[in-house]
Amino acid sequence: MTALNIIFIFVIVGTIILWKLDKIYIRLNFLNNKAEEEKIFDIEELLKELDQEITVAAQAFFAWKSIHNVASKDKSVEQALNKNALSWNICLHSLQSTFFIAIGRIFDVNPQSCSIHLLFRQCKNSIGKFSKYSLEQRRIDEAGGNKPDYLDSFIKEAYVPKQADFKKLKKNISKVQKTYEKNFRPVRHKVFAHNDSEYIKNPGELFAEATIDDAEEILNTLYKVERAIWNLYSNGKEMNFEYWNLKEEEYVLNDIEFLLNKLKI
Repeated sequence: MTALNIIFIFVIVGTIILWKLDKIYIRLNFLNNKAEEEKIFDIEELLKELDQEITVAAQAFFAWKSIHNVASKDKSVEQALNKNALSWNICLHSLQSTFFIAIGRIFDVNPQSCSIHLLFRQCKNSIGKFSKYSLEQRRIDEAGGNKPDYLDSFIKEAYVPKQADFKKLKKNISKVQKTYEKNFRPVRHKVFAHNDSEYIKNPGELFAEATIDDAEEILNTLYKVERAIWNLYSNGKEMNFEYWNLKEEEYVLNDIEFLLNKLKI
């Protein structure tokens, strides 16, 4: 056998090995991707996590808004804040940063992120968790394994959702997602998450588009959607977007105005 023939055989064998390895790699990758797609997340845990994120964003935003409102209406408070301008600027910047980072996490489209989109995907993939049987079992578990007397009539009245119900509810998120991506995400990415050199001298160009009204609409929509899904999952109630309404006073720390008024003394 000549050297040329030996080289030719090695090339053929090597090609076959690499081809098979590639097929194996592709097959293994396919199985891994499939496993990731089928990964199940606990809906109750997702709801709790999103409720916490919405609470953090709402508290930061309304606290920031409250400080500005009180200072604008009371000159003595404004003067007191100006005496400690550095400290209060740090406080206000921290509240702004918390708000923008929190809503960024909620709207994150990364499949691995715990976002509002993951919640909808999980509801779609685990719609059986909203069945009467699943609701009944959760209520029995909550009662320590004993069936409560009210349960039969409760389950009889429970609403069982269809995929179309979640699609209809998600339209509300799609609307505010566009507002977030156009007016709020640039601030998050270029000011708080990164220090974009283009906007160092004039970050106001970005903030001008992120209005208070839009921020409140985003927070209110997120709250309504999360509460509607929670009420369905926990109580078997048909999802009613209009029933829920975020109340600003529930997210403003009661002692903020008291604290600001104390500054005047």
